[in-house]
Amino acid sequence: MPEPTTIGQLRRRVADMDIGDYIPCKYVALNGVVGTLSELGTVVGEEILVEGSKTPNGIFYFIKVATGILVSDRVVQHTISWDTLNSGNFIQGKRINFNENLAITASATASSNYSDSAGNSSASAINNGSLNTGGYKGRWNPVNGDKTPWVKLNLGSLKVVKVLRIFADSRSNTFDISFSDDDVEYQILSNITAPVGSGWIEVEVEPTVCRYLKIHGFPYDSSYGYNVAGIYQFEVYEEYKNFIMRSLTGGVAYVDEDNNKTLIQSTHVRGAWPINNEWDKHINNSEIGREVKSLDKSIWNCGNSYTWTQDSPINGTFTENTGLTQMASSSSRVARGNKSGTVQTEYKDYNVLASNYVSERIGFRPVIEYRE
Repeated sequence: MPEPTTIGQLRRRVADMDIGDYIPCKYVALNGVVGTLSELGTVVGEEILVEGSKTPNGIFYFIKVATGILVSDRVVQHTISWDTLNSGNFIQGKRINFNENLAITASATASSNYSDSAGNSSASAINNGSLNTGGYKGRWNPVNGDKTPWVKLNLGSLKVVKVLRIFADSRSNTFDISFSDDDVEYQILSNITAPVGSGWIEVEVEPTVCRYLKIHGFPYDSSYGYNVAGIYQFEVYEEYKNFIMRSLTGGVAYVDEDNNKTLIQSTHVRGAWPINNEWDKHINNSEIGREVKSLDKSIWNCGNSYTWTQDSPINGTFTENTGLTQMASSSSRVARGNKSGTVQTEYKDYNVLASNYVSERIGFRPVIEYRE
């Protein structure tokens, strides 16, 4: 499939996206198991089939449909139940990190490295990408006689730095962060004073071009007789966004001509109630400044696939406009999609299914939510 036919543009950074723009992402999963999203904006390669796959391993596109909302252009994984998705927090949402940590590829050095009996402390612990608070193995500490301890990162080349995240020892709550482009002249980037035992400390600074970052200026603790310095992780970002991956809302009942809830579907399929559910808002009815066309199979690929949504239907008997009935109970969930025809009256866009139901015609369409 070519790129989505919005009049937006292909983007490589979420920060550059306007409504209607789209950005590639990778999704990989085993059959019947929740997968992982990665390489947002950077991935290249083969696409996942537009109808999804049991074992997806490829790219798809997120389309920006509203402020802070990206919706997948397809079901990326089918033959997976609502229950399985929910157990992985793919329904209501889970935090996901797409941000590039510049520290991962940096080298770390220090004024000194304390070693316990197992030799378990070094500067390299601070940028290995794995937070381990279980002892000296997972952190940097200087030797006791080091009066002016420091630890620094060499980013390898000049980088733009905007967000710093540090996980410090519970007593290392006051220190300075300085930057340099030559490892000779340093300037203060930020002075840190955080509550004792605060865990992750996140600092946003003015965009700064540098190659070296140094943590120093730890206080002297007279009760211990040495400087209190201990860093578990030091992360560095050009930008940092808190992304939540989840599913769309889909409504809990049919909607009648007066926009009230009903269990009897009208001849002309009107969508679902409440009418502000995300499926109808962003896919079924949206025109969004003419940048995203509603029900366009070249954008949303609803042709033969249902999408699991967050919602549980109202308990009772649902009657389709064909006369068929579906009984909804506490174990039922709402699926949307499956545009089998070319006009909206043929668009069977609401279905009530058991939460453990599995089929090649229903699956996961990811949504990303973030704060702009």
